[in-house]
This record gives sequence, C-alpha cells and structure tokens, in this order.
Amino acid sequence: MAREYRLKPTVEIAEGVTLDKPGIYEWAITYPDGLIRRYVGKYTRRSRSMREYRANVERILDLRPYRKASPKGFRHVHRELAAAATEGRSIILMILENALPEDLNRREQALIRERGATLNGTGAPTGLSQRFLA
Repeated sequence: MAREYRLKPTVEIAEGVTLDKPGIYEWAITYPDGLIRRYVGKYTRRSRSMREYRANVERILDLRPYRKASPKGFRHVHRELAAAATEGRSIILMILENALPEDLNRREQALIRERGATLNGTGAPTGLSQRFLA
C-alpha cells in the first residue's frame, strides 16, 4: 500500500533540463508573511532532490532520528520544509539546470548568491520550525 507523504511540493523542471544528468535544484518555501525563502543544492543522482528530502521530513514529523550516529543532524532546510508541510504552505521544488560534475560546486555557489538562497547553511530557525529542534 502506498504511503501518503506529507511533503507534497509542486515540482517544476526548467526547459531543457533533464533529471538524468547532474544538476542544481531549488526549494522555495512560502512563509505566512508572504516572503519566499530558498535553498539551492546540487545533485548527481535524481533521488537527491526529492526522495531524500521527503524521507528527512517524514523522519522529523514522525519524531525519528536523522541517523543513528547523528540523531539530531537534520539540516535547517529539513526543519523548514517540515514546518511548511505541516502548515500547508506552498513548497516548490525547481530543477534549475544541468551542469557537468566538475562544475556542480561552482554553479551551486553562484546560484545560492544569485537567487538569494537564505535557507542554505545552518541558519537560525524561524519560529515556525522551532518545534522540530528537539
């Protein structure tokens, strides 16, 4: 029986981009104040951008540990996605571009700056995601 996941983003793929090649993705989360905060990441496998984030959000919401060796190791973006999913806020996963494996780090860093990705890094949790820190 299929599981009903709580993280249900709108998925958009930029024209000419394919999931079969390494690339850059962006999570865009809408907040109650109307702001959109972004996280930019890279992938070499297509599962990176969706399945792994969905699993981490499910672990947070089910009060399960991140990993056995690092039970509280969830990143800032995981907690923000969990809060948004719980509150029914808009979440968009955009596959932005493909890049050669040797260019992934450089393109990721450039797009973090260009797109104003405030959810990258450790970041202070918003009041909305505070409950997922325990």
